[in-house]
Amino acid sequence: MRELWEETGDDRFRTLEALYKPWISEEWVLISHLVENELRGEMRFIDKARAIARIHAELERKQGERVSERAFEKHLTQLGLPLSRRQIRRLLYAASLETVIPNALPHLGPTHIDRLSRLEKIFTEINGACPDDSFRKLLSDMDAPDLDPALVESAIKKAAVRSGSPISNRPRLEGNGKPGRNPKSNDKKLLEAAADCLGAHDLVEEQASKPKRSERLRYAAWWSLNALRRGHGETPDDPVPEEIEFLLHLPRDRQVLDAVLNHLGGVLPGEEDYER
Repeated sequence: MRELWEETGDDRFRTLEALYKPWISEEWVLISHLVENELRGEMRFIDKARAIARIHAELERKQGERVSERAFEKHLTQLGLPLSRRQIRRLLYAASLETVIPNALPHLGPTHIDRLSRLEKIFTEINGACPDDSFRKLLSDMDAPDLDPALVESAIKKAAVRSGSPISNRPRLEGNGKPGRNPKSNDKKLLEAAADCLGAHDLVEEQASKPKRSERLRYAAWWSLNALRRGHGETPDDPVPEEIEFLLHLPRDRQVLDAVLNHLGGVLPGEEDYER
């Protein structure tokens, strides 16, 4: 501007109007960028995880002590970025994996991170405390842009067999290696919640008659409830309804899966009560 003024003598280059905003803090700047990028829909999951981890580290540095999830949640809300503790836990966990699976992490979404977190808990249950961080070493050895959590599950299952761990007394690995819930816990609550979503309360009871396949939505609801009722990774022998087949194939395309889950996360209530 000074060079233009000296060269032209034009009054419009003589002064420069600027909006001054006082400095608040590093985390406030990061959160401002986060909010702006979220509104634009341009933020990748890993970028958000990195930013949240930086904000958390900066807050702990300032306070000189560990900051709990509850306190961090409150802090973010006060700065204009409301996140649930579950979201915070997920983002911080994702950021903690950056040095472990740097090639895979940019390609993983929230559901993949949740799955890896559950697998780490199961691994620890099976092998006990691991001072050498064995699970993360296992992940590091499998790091690749197309990292498949199913391979991690398979490795954990093999580790359980080698150690002779009584898997039935620990967080259960299903036949295909997936972490599963105890089929006896909260079955009724789970089925009723699913029936409420499907509008099929009369199909909750086991003796309920099976709808005809021509009743497409009721048949899909019956098939889904029976799959949930079994709770062992098994599915009904009846043909898979087209509506359900789409969901079963969805995990094969990570980009589509993440898009669907991100949409559902914004419209479905009860995120704190039920795993998406």
